[in-house]
Amino acid sequence: MFDPSGDPDNAGRVGRVVDDDPASNWSTYIYRRPFPALKSGVGIMVSFASPVQLSTLTINSPSPGSEIEIRSAPAPDATFGQTIPIGSTTIQGDRTSVSLTGSQPVQNVLVWITKLGGAMSAERTVISDLRFERVTG
Repeated sequence: MFDPSGDPDNAGRVGRVVDDDPASNWSTYIYRRPFPALKSGVGIMVSFASPVQLSTLTINSPSPGSEIEIRSAPAPDATFGQTIPIGSTTIQGDRTSVSLTGSQPVQNVLVWITKLGGAMSAERTVISDLRFERVTG
């Protein structure tokens, strides 16, 4: 979980986004005011055992309209200012792919939600699965 405000959303459930089980999920809290009113965003930090060259990230999410930045981080406990954008997307359907081709090898990736899906009085983002694909060949 990554939350510069110190109040991580559902931190105990974040492992569900990498468990290869589309029936399990993680979600942000429900916000009655859109980002950045209370927070600039909220995210999930994913770490690999060693640096990898990524080609694609597929996000399984039933939260259309959610806007997400993919950012590399020098360490799992990096500050937001230390992260670098390597891709972005708006969730359109159940599966949204983000090209990461051309990014440098990374060991830590921040999936940073900057806009929540849902209606104005009950905004939140649900993520069922994150699937990273490596460059082959």
